Amino acid sequence: MFIIAVGIAGIGVSFAQNSIPLTLEDLGLGEDFIESPISSYSVTLETTRVCPSPAGCKILITACLFESVDFILGPASIICKLTDGSGISDDGDPTNDKFGKVIAEGKLELAGGYVANTEVTIPITQTAFPDANKVANIKDIKIVTVGPPVT
Repeated sequence: MFIIAVGIAGIGVSFAQNSIPLTLEDLGLGEDFIESPISSYSVTLETTRVCPSPAGCKILITACLFESVDFILGPASIICKLTDGSGISDDGDPTNDKFGKVIAEGKLELAGGYVANTEVTIPITQTAFPDANKVANIKDIKIVTVGPPVT
């Protein structure tokens, strides 16, 4: 079993310039709960303006900047998922995920763990379709932190 934390935040038009405080959820597996490896954290989004033609520009979310007051023992992973806010999950069942489909994400592997109060950059490396990470497409952010296996 791995230690996992999931945080979810809604975003608005001005999110690119603001740090977003997220709430933590413990994950339940049957009768057991997996306690989050961190107590609080914040995420700031890094954006890049891309102008492929004189006719127009687009602003892409290129990374999530993660910071926590807690440390995570290694090995650890931090995943940033950007969702469309459609209210329909990846499996098509709207009751499974009220925050929508994940349409872009990035994952940062930290072999030595996460050092508290250190900002780390999670590059957005996967998109469901071209320009899925455009600011206009993103409505919510999910952060998943994974710590070492619990023995």
